[in-house]
Amino acid sequence: MAYADDSFDDEEFFLLLRRKDKDRPEELTPFSLDKIADVHCKKNFRFLPKDLQELCDALRFPAFFIADNRSKMPGLEGLCLLLRRLVYPVRLHDLEIVFGRVMSVLSRFFNIVADYVFDHFGHLLTDLNQPWLTEEKLKQMAAITVAKGFPFDKCVGFVDGTNIKLCRYILSN
Repeated sequence: MAYADDSFDDEEFFLLLRRKDKDRPEELTPFSLDKIADVHCKKNFRFLPKDLQELCDALRFPAFFIADNRSKMPGLEGLCLLLRRLVYPVRLHDLEIVFGRVMSVLSRFFNIVADYVFDHFGHLLTDLNQPWLTEEKLKQMAAITVAKGFPFDKCVGFVDGTNIKLCRYILSN
Protein backbone atom coordinates (compact mmCIF):
# COMPACT_ATOMS: atom_id res chain seq x y z
CA MET A 1 0.00 0.00 0.00
CA ALA A 2 2.77 2.45 0.96
CA TYR A 3 4.72 1.51 -2.18
CA ALA A 4 1.68 2.22 -4.34
CA ASP A 5 1.29 5.75 -2.97
CA ASP A 6 5.02 6.53 -3.41
CA SER A 7 5.90 6.49 0.32
CA PHE A 8 8.91 4.30 -0.61
CA ASP A 9 11.14 4.52 -3.63
CA ASP A 10 12.19 1.35 -5.47
CA GLU A 11 15.42 0.92 -3.53
CA GLU A 12 13.78 1.35 -0.10
CA PHE A 13 11.02 -1.06 -1.05
CA PHE A 14 13.55 -3.66 -2.23
CA LEU A 15 15.55 -3.33 1.02
CA LEU A 16 12.36 -3.66 3.05
CA LEU A 17 11.46 -6.88 1.24
CA ARG A 18 14.96 -8.29 1.80
CA ARG A 19 14.92 -7.49 5.51
CA LYS A 20 15.22 -10.72 7.46
CA ASP A 21 13.22 -11.56 10.53
CA LYS A 22 15.86 -11.53 13.28
CA ASP A 23 13.95 -14.04 15.41
CA ARG A 24 13.76 -16.65 12.67
CA PRO A 25 16.81 -18.72 11.75
CA GLU A 26 18.05 -18.58 8.17
CA GLU A 27 16.71 -22.08 7.52
CA LEU A 28 14.01 -23.84 9.49
CA THR A 29 14.77 -27.46 10.36
CA PRO A 30 11.98 -29.92 9.50
CA PHE A 31 10.06 -31.41 12.43
CA SER A 32 11.28 -34.79 13.67
CA LEU A 33 9.68 -36.51 16.64
CA ASP A 34 12.78 -38.75 16.89
CA LYS A 35 14.86 -35.73 17.93
CA ILE A 36 12.61 -34.90 20.90
CA ALA A 37 13.42 -36.55 24.24
CA ASP A 38 10.59 -38.48 25.89
CA VAL A 39 10.39 -36.04 28.81
CA HIS A 40 10.02 -33.06 26.45
CA CYS A 41 7.53 -34.95 24.31
CA LYS A 42 5.39 -35.68 27.37
CA LYS A 43 5.64 -32.05 28.51
CA ASN A 44 4.88 -30.47 25.13
CA PHE A 45 2.35 -32.92 23.69
CA ARG A 46 1.13 -34.75 26.85
CA PHE A 47 2.05 -38.11 25.28
CA LEU A 48 5.18 -40.20 24.78
CA PRO A 49 6.34 -40.69 21.16
CA LYS A 50 5.07 -44.29 20.95
CA ASP A 51 1.69 -43.17 22.30
CA LEU A 52 1.49 -40.35 19.75
CA GLN A 53 1.75 -42.85 16.91
CA GLU A 54 -0.91 -45.02 18.55
CA LEU A 55 -3.19 -41.97 18.96
CA CYS A 56 -2.58 -40.99 15.34
CA ASP A 57 -3.69 -44.47 14.26
CA ALA A 58 -6.70 -44.47 16.61
CA LEU A 59 -7.85 -41.12 15.20
CA ARG A 60 -7.43 -42.57 11.69
CA PHE A 61 -5.27 -39.66 10.59
CA PRO A 62 -4.28 -39.71 6.94
CA ALA A 63 -0.62 -40.22 6.04
CA PHE A 64 -0.58 -36.56 4.96
CA PHE A 65 -2.85 -33.60 5.43
CA ILE A 66 -3.02 -31.60 2.21
CA ALA A 67 -3.83 -27.90 2.21
CA ASP A 68 -5.73 -26.04 -0.49
CA ASN A 69 -2.41 -24.77 -1.86
CA ARG A 70 -1.26 -28.41 -2.15
CA SER A 71 1.32 -28.19 0.64
CA LYS A 72 1.55 -31.34 2.77
CA MET A 73 2.06 -32.14 6.43
CA PRO A 74 2.50 -35.71 7.73
CA GLY A 75 -0.39 -36.89 9.90
CA LEU A 76 1.82 -37.42 12.95
CA GLU A 77 3.26 -33.91 12.64
CA GLY A 78 -0.29 -32.56 12.33
CA LEU A 79 -1.27 -34.35 15.54
CA CYS A 80 1.76 -32.92 17.33
CA LEU A 81 0.91 -29.42 16.11
CA LEU A 82 -2.69 -29.76 17.29
CA LEU A 83 -1.69 -31.12 20.69
CA ARG A 84 1.04 -28.52 21.20
CA ARG A 85 -1.37 -25.66 20.55
CA LEU A 86 -4.01 -27.20 22.85
CA VAL A 87 -1.66 -28.15 25.71
CA TYR A 88 -0.87 -24.55 26.56
CA PRO A 89 -1.43 -21.25 24.77
CA VAL A 90 1.48 -20.62 22.44
CA ARG A 91 2.06 -18.23 19.57
CA LEU A 92 2.55 -19.66 16.11
CA HIS A 93 5.71 -17.59 15.88
CA ASP A 94 7.18 -19.61 18.77
CA LEU A 95 6.34 -22.87 17.01
CA GLU A 96 8.20 -22.02 13.80
CA ILE A 97 11.45 -23.41 15.21
CA VAL A 98 9.78 -26.52 16.69
CA PHE A 99 7.97 -27.49 13.49
CA GLY A 100 10.29 -25.96 10.91
CA ARG A 101 7.48 -24.14 9.15
CA VAL A 102 6.42 -20.50 8.89
CA MET A 103 3.46 -19.14 10.86
CA SER A 104 1.04 -19.02 7.93
CA VAL A 105 1.62 -22.71 7.18
CA LEU A 106 1.29 -23.68 10.84
CA SER A 107 -1.95 -21.74 11.10
CA ARG A 108 -3.36 -23.37 7.99
CA PHE A 109 -2.50 -26.90 9.13
CA PHE A 110 -3.66 -26.34 12.71
CA ASN A 111 -7.09 -25.45 11.32
CA ILE A 112 -7.07 -28.40 8.91
CA VAL A 113 -6.20 -30.90 11.66
CA ALA A 114 -8.67 -29.40 14.16
CA ASP A 115 -11.41 -29.54 11.51
CA TYR A 116 -10.52 -33.16 10.74
CA VAL A 117 -10.81 -34.16 14.40
CA PHE A 118 -14.09 -32.31 14.85
CA ASP A 119 -15.57 -33.67 11.61
CA HIS A 120 -14.74 -37.26 12.59
CA PHE A 121 -15.17 -37.15 16.37
CA GLY A 122 -17.13 -34.00 17.19
CA HIS A 123 -20.26 -36.04 17.81
CA LEU A 124 -18.57 -37.44 20.92
CA LEU A 125 -18.61 -33.93 22.37
CA THR A 126 -21.93 -32.70 21.06
CA ASP A 127 -23.92 -35.83 21.89
CA LEU A 128 -23.37 -37.13 25.40
CA ASN A 129 -25.68 -40.11 24.86
CA GLN A 130 -22.80 -42.55 24.49
CA PRO A 131 -22.78 -46.21 25.52
CA TRP A 132 -19.85 -45.75 27.91
CA LEU A 133 -21.53 -42.87 29.76
CA THR A 134 -23.90 -44.99 31.79
CA GLU A 135 -25.17 -43.80 35.16
CA GLU A 136 -22.99 -46.42 36.84
CA LYS A 137 -19.82 -45.22 35.04
CA LEU A 138 -20.57 -41.57 35.81
CA LYS A 139 -21.02 -42.39 39.51
CA GLN A 140 -17.75 -44.34 39.41
CA MET A 141 -15.91 -41.37 37.86
CA ALA A 142 -17.39 -39.00 40.46
CA ALA A 143 -16.35 -41.36 43.27
CA ILE A 144 -12.77 -41.40 41.93
CA THR A 145 -12.57 -37.60 42.06
CA VAL A 146 -14.00 -37.53 45.60
CA ALA A 147 -11.48 -40.20 46.68
CA LYS A 148 -8.71 -37.91 45.39
CA GLY A 149 -9.98 -35.07 47.57
CA PHE A 150 -12.34 -33.17 45.28
CA PRO A 151 -15.17 -31.64 47.38
CA PHE A 152 -18.07 -32.24 44.94
CA ASP A 153 -19.56 -35.72 44.61
CA LYS A 154 -21.40 -35.17 41.32
CA CYS A 155 -18.51 -33.82 39.21
CA VAL A 156 -17.16 -36.15 36.53
CA GLY A 157 -15.05 -33.96 34.26
CA PHE A 158 -12.78 -30.98 34.14
CA VAL A 159 -12.27 -28.58 31.28
CA ASP A 160 -8.51 -28.44 31.84
CA GLY A 161 -6.42 -30.45 34.27
CA THR A 162 -3.23 -28.44 33.72
CA ASN A 163 -3.17 -26.84 37.15
CA ILE A 164 -5.32 -29.34 39.05
CA LYS A 165 -3.39 -32.58 39.57
CA LEU A 166 -6.42 -34.54 40.71
CA CYS A 167 -6.82 -37.74 38.75
CA ARG A 168 -7.17 -39.07 35.26
CA TYR A 169 -9.88 -41.58 34.45
CA ILE A 170 -8.40 -44.69 32.83
CA LEU A 171 -10.47 -46.58 30.28
CA SER A 172 -9.73 -50.00 31.80
CA ASN A 173 -10.92 -48.94 35.31
